[in-house]
Order: sequence, then C-alpha cells, then structure tokens
Amino acid sequence: MFASSIRIERLILPIAIAALLTIASFLIPNKASAADFTWTYGADTTQDQFTHVDLNPGIARDAQGNLWVIYTDGSLIIHRLKGTTIDDLIELPNGTRDTSFNRPHGDDNYWLNGLWIDPADGKWYATVHMEFNYNPNWPSGRWTRGIGLATSTDEGLNWHYEGDIVTSDNPTKRDEFAGDYWDWGVGDQSLYVDAAGGYFYLFYGAGWQSKSEWRDYLSTRVARCEISSKMMPGCWQKWHNGSWSEPGLGGHDTDLFNNSGINAVFYSTYLNKFVAVGQTMIPGRHDGTFATATDLSTQNWTVPEKFIDADRLYWYNWAVDPTTSDRMQIGQNFRLYSAQNFYENKSGKYINVSLGPGTTVPITFPGSYPEVSVPDYSPLWDWTPAGAYRQDFSNNGIGGWQKIYGTADWTVEDKQLKSTTQDGGATLAVDNASPSISDGYMSFTVKPVSNQRFKAVFRYQDWNRFAAILYDNGNIGWDNGTSVGNLFSIPPFADNSVHLIDIYFKGDLITVYIDHEQKYSGKIPSFPTEAGKIGFSTWYYSTIMFDNVVVSASLPVSPHPLPPYIASYSNDFGGGIAGYQERFGSGGTWAVENGELSGTAGAGTTVAIDSNSPRIKNATIKAKVKPISGQRFGIVARFNQNATAVSYNAITYENGNIGYDTSSATGTLVSGINLADGSWHDLEITLNGLFVVIKVDGVIRYSGEVAAFRMGEGNIGFMTSNNAHVHFDEVSYRMSEVYHFQKGINDFRNAAGNGTWLHENGMLSGQSNAGEWTTNLNETMGDVADGKLSFSVTPIAETRFIALLRYTGDTQLGLMYNDGEYLLYAYQNGQSTMQSLFNGPVLPLGTNHDIDIAFSGQNLKIAIDGVEKYSGAPNIPTTAGKIGFSLWANSHVHFDNVVVARD
Repeated sequence: MFASSIRIERLILPIAIAALLTIASFLIPNKASAADFTWTYGADTTQDQFTHVDLNPGIARDAQGNLWVIYTDGSLIIHRLKGTTIDDLIELPNGTRDTSFNRPHGDDNYWLNGLWIDPADGKWYATVHMEFNYNPNWPSGRWTRGIGLATSTDEGLNWHYEGDIVTSDNPTKRDEFAGDYWDWGVGDQSLYVDAAGGYFYLFYGAGWQSKSEWRDYLSTRVARCEISSKMMPGCWQKWHNGSWSEPGLGGHDTDLFNNSGINAVFYSTYLNKFVAVGQTMIPGRHDGTFATATDLSTQNWTVPEKFIDADRLYWYNWAVDPTTSDRMQIGQNFRLYSAQNFYENKSGKYINVSLGPGTTVPITFPGSYPEVSVPDYSPLWDWTPAGAYRQDFSNNGIGGWQKIYGTADWTVEDKQLKSTTQDGGATLAVDNASPSISDGYMSFTVKPVSNQRFKAVFRYQDWNRFAAILYDNGNIGWDNGTSVGNLFSIPPFADNSVHLIDIYFKGDLITVYIDHEQKYSGKIPSFPTEAGKIGFSTWYYSTIMFDNVVVSASLPVSPHPLPPYIASYSNDFGGGIAGYQERFGSGGTWAVENGELSGTAGAGTTVAIDSNSPRIKNATIKAKVKPISGQRFGIVARFNQNATAVSYNAITYENGNIGYDTSSATGTLVSGINLADGSWHDLEITLNGLFVVIKVDGVIRYSGEVAAFRMGEGNIGFMTSNNAHVHFDEVSYRMSEVYHFQKGINDFRNAAGNGTWLHENGMLSGQSNAGEWTTNLNETMGDVADGKLSFSVTPIAETRFIALLRYTGDTQLGLMYNDGEYLLYAYQNGQSTMQSLFNGPVLPLGTNHDIDIAFSGQNLKIAIDGVEKYSGAPNIPTTAGKIGFSLWANSHVHFDNVVVARD
C-alpha cells in the first residue's frame, strides 16, 4: 500500500497516429495453401559440363532438331554446346562479341543466356545480364545491373548487341541515393517462351543493397514482350500494380516473390500449371522453393513454399525434361540442374525430381526488406501512403513548378529539379500541381552542388506567408516568410552528395528527419497552420538539385509487422549441458559442474554453441560469469557455420579489456574493467544491428557501433581461449529493441505539451518550458506489456522527468524523478496519482546514470546504477503501451542507450 497518494492533473494528452496503408490484393501473391501435388527428389548427380555456369544457360532447338546450349562463365567466355539430347552435348568453339558491346560505362561486363531461335530464319536471340559501375572499395566490390539483348546469325559464334531491354527506374550510380541503401538494378534473368500465349516472359532479380556491408534484399519481378517483336528494345512491358503498365526501360515494377533470388520458370504438363523453381535468400541458408500459376497474363502465383532442403541448390538452377531435353515444357519427371561457376570448388550437378498426386502442407518463408522506406514504387519496399503526390521528374519535365520571385533558373536536368541562383539574392518556386494540405508530411532528396543554401517550403500562402525548414551549410532553422530562427546544427553536406529530408507537420509541431535519422521534434508557434502547397527556395549563388518529392496528408507507416518475439529463453544448466557443444576451435573442454557450465580452453580458442537456442538477431543476452583462471572468455551471438566458413559476433573479456571477436576480426572497446577470479559477475549484452550496449554488474561500460559485426541471425554460446578456465550460469535472453542516438533521435517524437526534443551530442535532448509539460513517445515501436526499460540519463538543468511505460493515453505508468526523489506515476480510471518510492541517489548535473525498470504485471523492480532500489507489487496499469519520456518546469535532460526488452 502506498504511504501517500495525491491527485494531479493528467500529464499527457492522447495522440492520434494517422496513416493506414492499403495494399490491393493483386499486389501480393495468393495466400499459401496445401499444394495439390507432391514431389520427391533424389541424390546429387555430378555434371561437370556445367560446372562453370555463371548464369542460367540458354537452351533451345533449331529447325533441324539440334539441341543448343549457351552459357557464360565467370571469365566471361561464351560457351556453345550442341547435341541431340542434354546428355550428348559437345563443346564447340567459343562465341565472341563484336564491337557493339561497347562498354558505355567503361567497365561493363556481359553474360549471355535465355536463348530463343527464330523458327522462321534460324536467327538466334539471347538475353544479356550486364554489370557495370564496379566499386572495389565496397564490401566484396559492388556493381549495378541491367538486361540487354544480343543476336547471332551464325549459331552463336559471333554476337551483336541490340541494346538494353529492361532497366531499373532508379539511377545507376550508388552515390545518387540518399542513406545506406541503393537500387542495384535488374538482372540474373530467366527467359520463358510462352509460344501458345504469344509472349516472351523475362523473370529477373531486383533489389536493394546496403552501402556499408554485404546485405541484400532481393525479389523476383517480370517483364514480357510479344514474340512477334522478337525481344527487341522497346517492346518490353513490366508487371506493375496488377497490370502490364510500365515500360521495360526505366519503368516501375512490382514483386512476384520477395526474399527470392533467381527463378527458373517452366510449364508442367503433369500439373497443367506453370512452375517457378527458386530459392530463398536468407543469409547462410538457401532453401529451394516451388510456386505455381495458371495464367502468366495475370501472374497469379502461389506463395513460394519449400520443396528441398537448405543449401542443396547452388546459385543458378534450371529444369530440363530428361526425355525431351526441353527447357520450357516439362512432364512429371525432370532434372533440376545447379551450378555456381565452381565457387567453393563445387562442381555442376543435377537432382532428379518427380511430381506426384496428393497434397503437401506448405512451409513458407518471411519477406525480407530494408528497415526503412526506399523509393521503389513497389508495396512493402516503398512506404509512401496510397494516394500521395509524387514528382520524380522522370519525364524530364518541370510539371507544375512556377518561379514566384528571384533571378534564378529553375530547370529540369538529368531527371532532377535544378535551381541555380545567379546572384546574392533569393528565389522561390512553388509546385502548383502539388496538393494543398495543412497537416501531413513532405519528403524529398537534395543534392547541393555549390553554396549549400535551400529551404523546403510547405503550407505556402504567398511569398511572405509560408512554413519552411531551411538549411545553410549545416545549420538548420525555420522561416515563415517574415522571420527566421535556428533549430539545430549538423556537419555540412559534401558537395554533390545526395540526402533525404523528411518533414512531418501537424499544427505547430514539426519533426525533421535527415537520411532516415530523426534530428528534431518540437513546436514552432510562428508557423502558419492553414493548408498550402509545397515549394523550394535557394539563395546566394547556390546550385541545388531536388528530386523524389512526396507530399501527403497521411503519414508513412511501416507496412511490416514487428518481428515475432521469441519467448524468453534461459538455461541454468540444472539439466546438464543440453545443446552446448564445441562448434569452432579445438582442444576445448565443455562440461557441467555443480550446475554450472565449465569451459576450459587449450592453446587456442574454443567456442561452444547452444544448438537448442532459437536463432536471434537483435536481443538482450544475460549471463553470470566466474573466471577461474586465465580471464579470457566471451559471450557469442549470431553464430553461423557452413561447410566452408564460420561467423559470429562475440563480446570478449581479457584481463580487464572488453572487446569483440567476429572470427575474422578482433578489437578492444573499453579497458579498465577488472573482474576477480572466483567471483560471479553479471554480464548483459544488447545487440541491435551493429550497435551494442554492454553492462557489467549493472553498469553500462560501452555503447556504440561495432562496424565489423554481421547483421544476420544465429545461435548463442560462449568462448574461452589460451588455457583459460571459466564458469557460466543463468544464461538468458529476450528479444529487445535498442534506441541509441548517435545519428538521430530514432522516432522519438514530441507527442504533447510545449517543449523541444532534438539530437544533441549524440543523445536525445529534451527541454521543457517554464511551468509546462512536454512529452516524447516512440511512435513506431509496438506496445509493450511486460519487460524491461533501461536507459542512461544525464541531467543538464532543472532535472525533472518521467520515464513512461505502458502509455496508451487512457492508461499510463512511469517512474518520476524530481530533484532526488523517485516517485511512481500512474494514470488509470480517469485518475492520476504520484507515490513516493524512495529518495536518492541524487543525479548531479552533467553526470551520467543508468536506470533499469523491470515490469511484469503488477510487479515492479527499479535499479539505479546497478543497485536495486525498489521491488514491489503496487496497483499499477497493466495494459500494453508505448514507452517515452516527459519533462516539466524548465528541465533540460539528455537520454541515451534506451533498451526495451520484452518478456
């Protein structure tokens, strides 16, 4: 029971988070259901003749009945094979490319595949996978892709390039993309010739890649061309939003299958259906998949489902009827060929597959997309709300843009809006075609060429009444047409670099994102709030390029559900060693002694992995550790192993130094952390992508990015090295979300009251006005019922704050700090209460402190700097809700290392 209870004003107003994303049913495959057929497959059969295939080969018969196969290997040699069946092929002299393959980007490479032989005149047509704009400085060297067409009149001995036939709707240079992701083009295609339907269908890979690491997000898409047009440039139409509505060259397209690499399509005469054989692109795991369709004109594919175990297939896979050697039309039995250019010394092979009657319960796979919206014009990739106004200047026209004043030239150049200010004055242009809105958001990319000064204008009324966020060489401020003010500063953009700006506006509440990182959320009372159009302004001899303009009254919302939270997992070794076994290194001994996991290393490193643990990516891992001798150990996460490689992320400890180990890279993160032999210590590691928070005995010892870490999921375990002997116990983990503020304030937005929340010194900085409240909530994370909230706090001035839990608007819970007193704040049933819990420690100005709040039902535990200060079961709201912070009465506080772990 509380010692005292008082009623106070309700602190926080409910907020409405708008935006519903509607995706028409025709944009996604049919729901998975039990397949109305079964399949069996045999063992691998080596086929050395296809060992060096580096893209699905082209297979076709000529009018004389000869079977021809062409493929390009990793050395770009065009192989020509001829026979009567797939089993008696003879290698002929290699094909050559003429000067029409002129490498317009300077480093273009070409792979031929997808063969069609015109029955009328015997002319050969082959699709071409192109790669260009290689960058050896990126992880493994990245490139851009496109698809072209080549022809031959002498049975593939000499080839002529006819031109590009399918290209991306985005730029071809990675530095033209804002943020970490770029569209790497289209390619790795597979040709299907639908002679009965009269079309060529080209199934190709599309996707986005990270600029900073080897991380792909891939999908399969399709374009088609009438057979009468013979695959020539200009005849191709892409499948987009349920119709063949976009040109092959630069048009938009829509996924057929996500999380999918190359799909080989054929018609099954046994099933009377089209079949797509592909594989998932889960890192370290490539399950073979089947999907079927009855009508290629409507692309009514089922969801791909697993049909063969992971890693049975190589990069490139294609089906052939063993009786007819036909690639396009196949009976009940077929061979599934597989090759990958002898990578990892793997020879070509095939697997015999047989279809049969019955049903199969499907095993399907989740989608895989970047964690941010990308300008893809395809649902689930691009989060732009339905009905939003978009202007990407793709037709090189200026549209509704009109110069209002100034001497600048406003033109469209290279599919971008260009402003060139010719003097020391200013210029303003407004898009008369844009919608007139009062609340919503404006998004655009900007490339400053010289003299970096520009404004993003919204709610435009006339030349002296509008709302604008301005940028002046790293200084960000506001302008309402008659007055200006400063907001925050960032490092200046580099000339000719591309950046994404997102501005959210609701009344006088403005939120600013730069390159997906939230930099500011606060009220600008002097802004007009009536509806108006958007525009741009530049000044003082600046040259600025604008593109990818989006305006909407509805806010973009991630269409992806939060990942399922794996139930909390723990092991106290009371039942023995269970799934732990040495998986990396040698000479180690792992055993359970007195209910504790004991690890003893030999001369090298030994890693024991819990094969029973679910595979995790982002989580909080806790364990008790007792060094016996040697003081060299680590907690291992994201462990993956295949036949040729091992990868993991480990946080290591060695004689006072905390560091990291990835099996290929090591480093030190922090020193001076001394652990005594024979003593138990609590280690807690929270992973979120590359970011890690490390706690030792309840105190944060390190928080920051580890660039060498990998992003995928994997198992957990422990390691020791160099003859060390260490005991581990009470290992547990639960899924968690980490909000660090090195680059921005990560979707923490001003939700109520008057105050300012911005990115300052790598932290979330909140300031409240005199006599007023300000509340900041994370509006994008899911609701939390039970779990743990951890955060660091640094008081700057007048320290009064609430750490909010389970916030719904109607119910609220929080830990309140008021100059050394800690109170429980609760709101439920229309009543607000504050209850004193304990006094001290005082948080002096300028000092950093760690606060942990564990909440489960009515149970509540609070620790300050690793010391438990409260444990009880008060009458508190238990409804799941959001987390956030509130300040009042001239407080200025910095928050960091916010970790939300769920039970």
